[in-house]
Amino acid sequence: MKLGAYTEGFTVDQARALAKQVNADVLKGKDPAGDRASHRVAETFEAFSRQYMEQHAKAVKKPSSIKNDQWMLDRYILPKLGSRKVIDLTGNELGRFVRGHGDTPILANRLRALLSKMMALAIAWGVRHDQVNPLQSVEKYPERSRERYLTGEEIKRLGEVLGDAELTASEPWQSIAAIRLLLLTGCRRGEILSLRWSFIDSEHGVILLPDSKTGRKTLYLTSPVAQLLDSLPRKQGCLFVLPAQRGGEGHFVGLGHVWERLRAEAGLEGVRLHDLRHTFASWGAGMGLGLPLIGALLGHSDSATTAKYAHLAADPTRKAGSRIAQRLRAELAASGQVVAFPRSRAKTSGLAAAPKAGQAR
Repeated sequence: MKLGAYTEGFTVDQARALAKQVNADVLKGKDPAGDRASHRVAETFEAFSRQYMEQHAKAVKKPSSIKNDQWMLDRYILPKLGSRKVIDLTGNELGRFVRGHGDTPILANRLRALLSKMMALAIAWGVRHDQVNPLQSVEKYPERSRERYLTGEEIKRLGEVLGDAELTASEPWQSIAAIRLLLLTGCRRGEILSLRWSFIDSEHGVILLPDSKTGRKTLYLTSPVAQLLDSLPRKQGCLFVLPAQRGGEGHFVGLGHVWERLRAEAGLEGVRLHDLRHTFASWGAGMGLGLPLIGALLGHSDSATTAKYAHLAADPTRKAGSRIAQRLRAELAASGQVVAFPRSRAKTSGLAAAPKAGQAR
């Protein structure tokens, strides 16, 4: 095994010391020469990323997730880590990379998640020999909730804008129908845009989505949704409910640009299309529907995802408790008994009167 070349920076004494260490490793059953040879041919992270995309991402992930992984690799990860050997990457180095994107916490967390999965696969495939994923010690950034719910007044304004656009044909009918369906079903944008007529089972009153984000999903065909679908024109030879605007047999695209124009007209700046899904859920919670039922309607695979609507679900309970208390208070008052402590009584009894609103105690 060659230890190195004799130079001013590598003396005979240093070589002897290194030789003793190598011999000690051999006595422990290690193979220093083999390890060095393995390192020379070890995969770079760029090469491993191709293996990850072919053997994992394209095998188990949906097209949108595959595209997103490749985008993060090309845009952020490979320019920094692509030339590094997979076996050389440490938790500290990967942590510095993630923290370098701390000004965008959501992106930092997505990069961390992708790297963590890749490192886990590198260990499982024998590319690395760690016992613990090096990303395990890299903490996630807290993410601020981005949920936004439309109020009744905002929904009314949106309805007026959609109606005007429909009457004047200022926007494609597919876009108007898509926005209505998003609000009335709580579906994700991709689920509505890729909706096919064959998915709709009018006889049993359901829409069967074979490949939603969380897998197969059953959507119950409510009367408002059924009426809307029945009113839509069908494009001959096209499988999609919302066909492409120009030529081809694909589905409608360009909804984002239409939404930007319509939301501005409705005074809903900053509201995303995905917020229509949040609105569907929030109104369900406000009507007293249980969180498990809301989660089933939205197709949540994890109850924790639905838990963000818990504070809204508590509103009907709070109102019910208020109605009960008011009724009991009325009964107490009807009995002729004192049901509160008037301020005059508090003074004469030696008790401190309760402060008025806005006063300090």
